[in-house]
Amino acid sequence: MVLKLKKPAEPLAKRSPQARVFLEELVALARVDGRIDRNEKKMLGLVAGHLGLELSEFLKRQVDHRSR
Repeated sequence: MVLKLKKPAEPLAKRSPQARVFLEELVALARVDGRIDRNEKKMLGLVAGHLGLELSEFLKRQVDHRSR
């Protein structure tokens, strides 16, 4: 199945709430198997940089949530 969009999606603004949620969800998906491997961390770092965010903040937040 191929999805066809009527118009291209708008890019996420750097440091926006939407960008933060997007990166947070990507980190959660990468950690689904219980860890983030080197390739996943590299990809997440590239995405974070593109969005003007610090990956370390999101990695720490995920650890804090899991320890509760």
